[in-house]
Amino acid sequence: MILVGDGDGDILQNLGTDADVVSHELGHHVIYNSVTQISGESLVIHEALADFFTFARTGNACLGESICPDTAIGLKVCSIPKQCLRTAENTYSLGDADLPEQAHLRGQFISGLLWDLHVKDNIPQDEVTTLVLRSIDLLVANSGYKHLIVVLLLVDHTEFADKYCDTIL
Repeated sequence: MILVGDGDGDILQNLGTDADVVSHELGHHVIYNSVTQISGESLVIHEALADFFTFARTGNACLGESICPDTAIGLKVCSIPKQCLRTAENTYSLGDADLPEQAHLRGQFISGLLWDLHVKDNIPQDEVTTLVLRSIDLLVANSGYKHLIVVLLLVDHTEFADKYCDTIL
């Protein structure tokens, strides 16, 4: 069961009516079949993949356009104030000094990487989605960042004959 409140109107709003929120939460359900530890890198992976599935479904790198009220400016809850709760169009990478600590925001470095595989590296979106979906089945309960890359490479090997290996790396 997915329960979504509506937000307080000051920090977040329209949670119950924004389709991206429901899509993101459904993504958690799919991921939780493999990754059951909800802390540390596993939590960041959860948030990133749930966001990625929403980006892939909509073809839009902005998640939650109706969620960030004008009053949330300056609270650093929304990646792009008054526009996106989170975005796949970012320049984050692991080890960056400005990489956020909060798991939802930190996950943007992974969802951005996956988004870029299609947008910047020209891998067809359905193939990126296949890579991610099949990778989930190979993740373990407490998967971390290295596990995610390894399973993406393994799926690329079995599904696409190593076609995207260099790009993923």
